[in-house]
Amino acid sequence: MIRFAHLPACIGAATLLAACGSAAATRHDMTVVDASRNVSRQSDYGIRSTYAASRDSVFVALAQAYADVGLAPDLVDTKENIVARKQILIPRVFNGTRASALFSCGETAVGTSLAESGQLYASARSQISGEFDHPVVMTLVDAYVVPSGGTSSNALHCGSTGTIESWILKKVAARVPER
Repeated sequence: MIRFAHLPACIGAATLLAACGSAAATRHDMTVVDASRNVSRQSDYGIRSTYAASRDSVFVALAQAYADVGLAPDLVDTKENIVARKQILIPRVFNGTRASALFSCGETAVGTSLAESGQLYASARSQISGEFDHPVVMTLVDAYVVPSGGTSSNALHCGSTGTIESWILKKVAARVPER
């Protein structure tokens, strides 16, 4: 999860690195195990997954995976190997999952999740790197919530739980041809 004090000036992960400069010099990696015991690797750059396929086939699968999870990409950059979707208005239930299970935004004074107490906007960005025949896909979903009755000047940053990233990467794995 990336946290920036100046996030309102740089809304969305898809534009975050381009608009705010390069990522932090120190990369923090961690292993995440979800409730279903699926293991994924996560870093400041998002959740990473390596595929035993050509970079080109992974790129095509990645663009299709975004559409499969309901995030038709608005950026498909073949030169930089980036697929992204910016400014996604997330409903209280997205793909059958409550917004509070997708993002950690904090809670109101009465314990209600802020992810479901205002307008939630997310951005998703994936980039392919690594060797041509063993590409690595890094996927980062970032969000902010504008509390009910608030304005964009009091938007709050939300951390992703990794669920949407996992959906995307699983769809890529399902579409990549076996070798």
